[in-house]
Amino acid sequence: MNRPEPVRRFAVAYSSLCGRALPYRRVNTAADNATPTTKTVPLMHPATPPLLMLDIDGVVNVFGDLGASLVSFELEFTIDGRYAVRIPSGTRERLGRLERAFEIAWASTWPESAVAELSARLRLEAWPRIEIPADASGPDFKWGSLVRFAGARPFAWVDDQLADGCLDLVRRRDAVGSPTLAVSTRTNRGLDDDHVERLMAWARALAAPPGPGPR
Repeated sequence: MNRPEPVRRFAVAYSSLCGRALPYRRVNTAADNATPTTKTVPLMHPATPPLLMLDIDGVVNVFGDLGASLVSFELEFTIDGRYAVRIPSGTRERLGRLERAFEIAWASTWPESAVAELSARLRLEAWPRIEIPADASGPDFKWGSLVRFAGARPFAWVDDQLADGCLDLVRRRDAVGSPTLAVSTRTNRGLDDDHVERLMAWARALAAPPGPGPR
């Protein structure tokens, strides 16, 4: 599976296309119980969209107490006789909006064949599927896979099971200069318009040109 290149390579590519270097800023970094250091982080440009890591269950496919969710469905089907799929109305349109601002990858434990059928049913591009080890455990079991996939690139993570430990990891990565956003959904409602607008606003902020430096 092709992995996204580190953001520095995008800066080089952008420089060659536009004839100028992408600006950089310096930020402090700190590991647990370590002395803070300094690293150089490229400022983002619209030519390098952030990544969006999407869970499936509870985000695109809703389940649980659906009678209380007041959600209508645009698609209902079964994959491999084991995955009952219910796609809320408006999901395809929301994903299409997000695709214009992000490079999207699936962050789910679903097998590749099931992800491929889901994508075909939703008429989506063949987005990459992030490999999550079968023996991964704990509330933050996806985190290591997401970070390896993203490298230094900014990413947003949408999931219905974001424990406090996950949110702490997101805040720490964001604080050291790698923009990171977590968006939590409700299992029986999934991705809605408010989530999409929050994600789009975050992507727009990353794409905004840097302001003037100190005078």
